[in-house]
Formats: sequence, structure tokens, C-alpha cells
Amino acid sequence: MCSGFWAFAESTLENISIDAEGFDLEINLLAETIKKGYEIMEVPVNYRKRKGGSSKLKFIDGIFIFLRLIKKRFKK
Repeated sequence: MCSGFWAFAESTLENISIDAEGFDLEINLLAETIKKGYEIMEVPVNYRKRKGGSSKLKFIDGIFIFLRLIKKRFKK
């Protein structure tokens, strides 16, 4: 989910509310897209493994993203 590889139709972006800051952008996009009933598709992406580094996400980011998802789920 936190790959950064996302694509949207312009009409979709015009109709969803994005209020994310930081790593929770992807969860915000996903939650809003699902709430509005838009179709979601997965498209394979070929990429090279990161050299000399690791993921920038930390455990605490995962907790924050999870809490954001719960909040989005029950927000009207």
C-alpha cells in the first residue's frame, strides 16, 4: 500500500477529500476511494530493489496509518 505507485482518473481525485499528512496519504486515498465506491484495480509494476538502504517506514508509522484507517472508517 505504501509504494507511492498510485494512479487516479482526474474525476476521481476531484470527488475525494484528501486531508493526509505524511505516510498516511496512501491510507487516506484508499479509504476515500472505497467510501465513494470507485473501482480499484491492481496493476503490476516492475522495479529494482533499493540499493544501500531500507524502508523509510518505521513501526510507529504503521500504528499511525492503522489508527488513521480506523478513524476514516467511522468518520462520515
